Amino acid sequence: IALADLFGTEKPARQYIALAHGRPVEDSFAINARLAPHPGMPGQMRVDPHNGKQAQTRVEVMERFQRQTLLRCRLLTDRTHQIRVHLCNAGLRVVGDELYGGKPLLLSSLKDDYRLKHGREERPLLARVTLHAEQLALPHPITGETVTITAEWPKDLKVAVKYLRLYAAA
Repeated sequence: IALADLFGTEKPARQYIALAHGRPVEDSFAINARLAPHPGMPGQMRVDPHNGKQAQTRVEVMERFQRQTLLRCRLLTDRTHQIRVHLCNAGLRVVGDELYGGKPLLLSSLKDDYRLKHGREERPLLARVTLHAEQLALPHPITGETVTITAEWPKDLKVAVKYLRLYAAA
């Protein structure tokens, strides 16, 4: 029960990696924008300054590419789709996040001499919402010591970043 209570108090420090279309001006910035369910689109959230719940995200640029940016996002609150909506509102669409306007990442969009074999259809390097929960840190419910849990990047994200570095370096 003590562990479950931690998640309600916003004490766990959550850190995500996001690959987004677009290039933010600043290397680090905070997004404070209230979020609420979108009235006309079930399952979707939106920024709602009047009726939304407080939401805060800290964003840090990890690496810039020609048209995409690799971001580290730290949640100070925990709202549904918070990072996706906050980044979208800042003009940064998460790669593969079609719900909020993010397109898949195609190798043909990065590599000038890309040639698709006849009769084949190009498969995206990343066709999913490119948001990875990289780290969770929380106080141990008994000892109070910080426990940090990390998750390795998934293979598709590693491959996509490799191709971005190779063909789309800033």
